[in-house]
Amino acid sequence: MVEEQAPAAVRGPGVDLADDAQRGLIERIFWARYSKRVEAAGLDPNDVLQRVFLSILVRNAGRRPFDPALSTLSNYAWMVLDSVTKNEADKARRARARGWNVGLTEDVARRAESHSHPLQSVES
Repeated sequence: MVEEQAPAAVRGPGVDLADDAQRGLIERIFWARYSKRVEAAGLDPNDVLQRVFLSILVRNAGRRPFDPALSTLSNYAWMVLDSVTKNEADKARRARARGWNVGLTEDVARRAESHSHPLQSVES
């Protein structure tokens, strides 16, 4: 008895971030709807937008990239933006609860410049 294999799922083309129209739509939705929420969480909106683009690239290489036959780009972008911004805000909230420095004003690099190096001699 020979088992029949199911045909491979047809992959969508994904989001082309090199296309100004597709990238621009994602940026417009982010700046109109999510940037204030990100700033309220104490994060830099430009950093989170880069995380969104990274997430889209990862999803393009995954099992189910964006497929225009299944949804519009704006709906797909909304889903990705919502997921990434919530995850980044939750990650920052958990880091602050642990006492880590996160966000715009309490940046680790800025704090490190103001303190002496922990391995420097105390006797000098």
